[in-house]
Amino acid sequence: MYGKESLYLFKLYDRASYFAEFGVQAPPCDPKRKMKRWFDSTAAGKYKAFGQDARGYPLICDLTLSPEEASTVNLPGKSDYPAYSPAPTTAVVRDYQGAPSQIDPYYLSTREEAFAMCAELGVDTVALSEVNDVGPFEVDWRGEARRFFCIGAQQEYVGQLLRLKYANGVGAPGHWMIFENKHAWVVDNPASEPASGEEVQVPVRDLLPDERIIVGFGGTPLIGRGDAQVELSPFTAVDRIVLNDLNDRVKALETLLGSIQASLGTPGELRAE
Repeated sequence: MYGKESLYLFKLYDRASYFAEFGVQAPPCDPKRKMKRWFDSTAAGKYKAFGQDARGYPLICDLTLSPEEASTVNLPGKSDYPAYSPAPTTAVVRDYQGAPSQIDPYYLSTREEAFAMCAELGVDTVALSEVNDVGPFEVDWRGEARRFFCIGAQQEYVGQLLRLKYANGVGAPGHWMIFENKHAWVVDNPASEPASGEEVQVPVRDLLPDERIIVGFGGTPLIGRGDAQVELSPFTAVDRIVLNDLNDRVKALETLLGSIQASLGTPGELRAE
């Protein structure tokens, strides 16, 4: 006998194993769908899977899914997004005596990032400006390609807007809104569990001619096969020692239970008391 998992046609995933294999986060959990730990890239849609008959006994029955449902997973849990950490900068700010001070790289961005942020916010690029001075001090860029790009009349640094957007990790869901004439990033917290608690069954292959379904402990389906020969290990002296030890423990337990019963008296005496 062996488990029903040996019949599965597709690999099962959780969020960690999905990321480890594909290098991307699994799609956010959709609470309106059942949990689904497998996917079929061909999106065939018609399968066989384990089910139950009217008496509750396991059997293999038809499973039909839409192509979209068949081709995607729906895994519980939340995605783990990588932290946002801009590269350090060699650029410095020099005071009136020429002494250098380090620049915070969270204020810097590339020109490409600045144009992409304008498009994301729906702001015309004419509102984009490049700050080349910091008051009376001079910036020594030292080969640094990033700059102090700002958007709009409020002079919002693109680097700081990226920091807001990626506060929960690069790729974490959210959306922009205006708060006190400035852009604010609002985090979207998707559901982490399917609402129904049900799971889409895993497609299985057909039973071989000599295989049959057996009801295991707790109603778990097992697969029995009569033509496979199992080689049993010989009974050793160590096995005999273990068996004798178990036998002694059972006898000790029987003696203890007998003593307890004697101390409690018969059921009739207990009812009288």
